Amino acid sequence: MGDNCPTSRREKANACSSEPPALSPAAQRALQWLTGEPYAVRAKWFRKAQTLGAPDMRAATAPENIGRWVGLVADEVVKGLRV
Repeated sequence: MGDNCPTSRREKANACSSEPPALSPAAQRALQWLTGEPYAVRAKWFRKAQTLGAPDMRAATAPENIGRWVGLVADEVVKGLRV
């Protein structure tokens, strides 16, 4: 844990959790769609998310990690699905 992490067990569970944040309905839809897409598509959207502030992370495009950054691009992904 980093220096900024709280020390109590409850605070650690809440503040320093590696769990992805709660997702909006748009982000949930984008996550569902991106999970089924090939690597190249997921990588394209992750690069876009990075330009919007997503941190570098290992295996960011793995389906289980998409939820960590999909909120940054969810509106654009969903907009593209409606076309």
